[in-house]
Amino acid sequence: MAVGGFDEEALFDVDPDRMIEAPDCTRGGEHVLWLEAGRRQTKKALALEYLGGEDSAETRLMVDGVAGLTFSGTPGLAEVVSYSGDRAHYAHFSEKRALSTVNLGSQPTEQRDVGPYAVVVDGEAGPPLGVPTGTIPLTLSATGARCVCSMVVNGTERAVIDGQPVESFELATHVLRAQDAFAISASGGRVAFVAKHPSDPKARCVVADGQAGPQFGDIRSLAFSPDGGHLAYEAQVGRGRWVMVRDDEPGAIYKEIGYPVWSPDGQRLAYLVRASRFGHDSVVVDGELHEGAQGAEFSHDSRHVAYRRKDHEGWHIVVDGEAGPAFEEIMDDFSFREGSSDVSYLAKRDGKWHPVIGGVAGSAFDEVGTNIGFSPRGNLVFIGRQDRKSSLVLDGIPGPDLGEVPGFIFSPDGHRVAYCAVRGRHVVFVVDNEPGPEVRALIGPLWMQLAFSPDSSRLAYVGATEDGQHAFVDHEPSAAFDRISNPTFDNDNRPVFAARRHRTICRLTWTPR
Repeated sequence: MAVGGFDEEALFDVDPDRMIEAPDCTRGGEHVLWLEAGRRQTKKALALEYLGGEDSAETRLMVDGVAGLTFSGTPGLAEVVSYSGDRAHYAHFSEKRALSTVNLGSQPTEQRDVGPYAVVVDGEAGPPLGVPTGTIPLTLSATGARCVCSMVVNGTERAVIDGQPVESFELATHVLRAQDAFAISASGGRVAFVAKHPSDPKARCVVADGQAGPQFGDIRSLAFSPDGGHLAYEAQVGRGRWVMVRDDEPGAIYKEIGYPVWSPDGQRLAYLVRASRFGHDSVVVDGELHEGAQGAEFSHDSRHVAYRRKDHEGWHIVVDGEAGPAFEEIMDDFSFREGSSDVSYLAKRDGKWHPVIGGVAGSAFDEVGTNIGFSPRGNLVFIGRQDRKSSLVLDGIPGPDLGEVPGFIFSPDGHRVAYCAVRGRHVVFVVDNEPGPEVRALIGPLWMQLAFSPDSSRLAYVGATEDGQHAFVDHEPSAAFDRISNPTFDNDNRPVFAARRHRTICRLTWTPR
């Protein structure tokens, strides 16, 4: 049990009938954000809004009690605000709304929003530019150093970086995934995006550091190396002909090609390929083709590489060209152990599933879940079922049978695991195999409602009981609130929540005693 207590600090007064969802906050509760309806949420108004009736009202984004973006409908806060990876920074659009009447020919005229909108980062608005498009979703880099999005500016879709449109290039549209449109390096020092080539609008190129790369028919899957020094992407050089491009240098041509996988040191590159329409999968590692291989993972020190391969004996994990024991089946996911060339994975033999570490098979399980995870140290975690009992299994050791486990998280240092177990309408949060009290789950993914502190010493989560919603730290509950945010942590590793009770939003901080 944690030795400490919760301190409440009243921040803002709100109208609870206008508030949508729970409040949210940046790291340490420095800024509190929430959505507020333009009118009270009566049952009639909500029903009309759900049915698309004319009574549908505008919604406002509130930041530290100040109204920001106003928009129609009722999206979730996650659709409106972007956070940096460390949650120390936030970004959203701010508008200076102008409506333009559009004649649709035989159809009735309609009014369309033409902005212009500005990008707001940590409360500071840039210049009004245009209308966001979503080709590049509003994204902050991991440290909040860079902000990227796409907007129609003066009639042309542009990449907008740190509040400034890149005027020299027009964005390529019709991308299916965000990683097909842009990438930001881990440090935020480099940004790349896909644009129409200046000499041929039908061709595509990658613009990195303001410079256009070679032109291709299509481009997808942009990925910077972990150190940000290299950029790789898939490029089409003809119908059914693809290459992997590393730092503007294309590799060999294949019928199909997969997402680039960088080694931790950023010096080695691997990817899946298929040479022909009916050919088998293979893996290219450092430019060398490994026939029949599937998947590729590098060791923590980047010295070793592993992949799956099937032969007449069965499936193997191959490490640096050396095949391990044969199994009937091997799960797609596998990982190196920290400081070792040993690999952890799940494999089937004689109809049973086994955790395998360094080629040695562990205890058998009748069934395993598809939700497999690896800690930062390479420890294998999965959901195993044996003798009609289901439990979370860490490196082959089952935990208590507490119910269905939809998700789990690891502590930053990789030594601890926490998860949620579902029992009907209730859930139990578990850390180090120690279950907490039975609570009702809040709306949203359960594994987002719990978090370890950056130093791995504390587990915080949220849940509901008969008297309201509570924050929990190492299973110790707070007082009850009407609404409460998912946990964050301040610079001293103290858990912090944003919460509302009646008409007051407060900052809730757990402090060691």
